[in-house]
Amino acid sequence: MPNKHNTDRRHHIPKMKFKVQNWLAYETVLRRRGSLTLWTEDAALAEWQGVGPSVFVRIAAQIGNCI
Repeated sequence: MPNKHNTDRRHHIPKMKFKVQNWLAYETVLRRRGSLTLWTEDAALAEWQGVGPSVFVRIAAQIGNCI
């Protein structure tokens, strides 16, 4: 194994020890991680519904540019 060579001479960085103190807040943050809330205007939603694929791509690109 190449990783086992020179193990006695390699510098090892110890793992950081982290203990969760407030589990309720920690779990709340984990639930919200990756959550993305978008607010759109009613006009944008009206234009979004009932359109073909080519128009959908244009509208999605415009919304993505605004983000």
